[in-house]
Amino acid sequence: APDSMSMDMHMFGAMYAPSNKFTLMIMTSYLEKEMKQQRMPMAGSSRFDVNSSGMGDTRITGLVNLYHKKSFKTHLGLGISLPTGSIDKRDNTPASQNARLGYSMQNGSGTYDTFFFINNINSFGRFKVGEQFLVKINASGKNSKNYNYGDNFDTTFWSSFRWINNLSTSIKINYNYQKTMEGSDNEMNPRMSPAMDSSNKGHQRFNLGLGMNLINNNTFLKNHRLGIEGVFPLFQKYNGLQMRETFRVMIGWQYGF
Repeated sequence: APDSMSMDMHMFGAMYAPSNKFTLMIMTSYLEKEMKQQRMPMAGSSRFDVNSSGMGDTRITGLVNLYHKKSFKTHLGLGISLPTGSIDKRDNTPASQNARLGYSMQNGSGTYDTFFFINNINSFGRFKVGEQFLVKINASGKNSKNYNYGDNFDTTFWSSFRWINNLSTSIKINYNYQKTMEGSDNEMNPRMSPAMDSSNKGHQRFNLGLGMNLINNNTFLKNHRLGIEGVFPLFQKYNGLQMRETFRVMIGWQYGF
C-alpha cells in the first residue's frame, strides 16, 4: 500500500497575442514522481520505492477578451489537453521487475480533454480581486488502457494587494471537484494495491493559497516577474482509499516582451 508520495512538476508555457482581443497559450510539463510503499505483514512489512518521470500532457488554449476596462476585465478561455504524457510507466517492485505503476504514478491521462473557463479581474487602486471558473470534460472516451479520468470542476477566488510599485501579496481560496474514474487498466490488479484500484479516484478539495509576486521595473532584467505561493488543504474528501495532500509550493518565473 502507498505510504507517501512526492512530485516535482516543471511547467513550461508561452503566450502570444495576435490582437488585443485574442491570445494563444501553450503549456506543457515535465514530472518527477516518487512513491514509498509498504508490503503486508504476511509479506514481511518491507518498504520499497517506485519512481517515474517524463513529459506530462500539453494544453493549448485560446483566450478571448470579452470586456476590458481599467477597473474590470473578463476573459473567456477555450482549450484542449493533448495526451502527450505516458500512461505506461513501469518500475521494479517485489512482485515484478517490470510492473506497470499505479494511476497516480502515470504522467498523463491518455485522452483528449476539452476545457473552458471564465476569468474576471477587478481593480481598486492597489487592491485587486479575481474569480476563475473552469470545467474540464473528457472528449475522446477511454484511452488505450481502457479508462478515462472523471470530469473536473475548479473554481478560485483570490485577492492581492500591491504594497509598493513592484511587490504584492495574494490570498486565494480554491475548490476542486473531480468525478470518479471510468473503466480500469486491465494490467493493474486492484487486489495488489489501492493505488491500482480505479474506484480509488475522484475527490473534493478546498485549498488556501498564500503568495508573493515581484515585478521588476528596473532597466536590468526589466519585465521579469517572480512569484512564489504555498497551497495548504482546508478540507479534503476522497473516493475510496487515497493519500491526503499535505502542501504544495509553487515558484514561477515569467518574462513579457
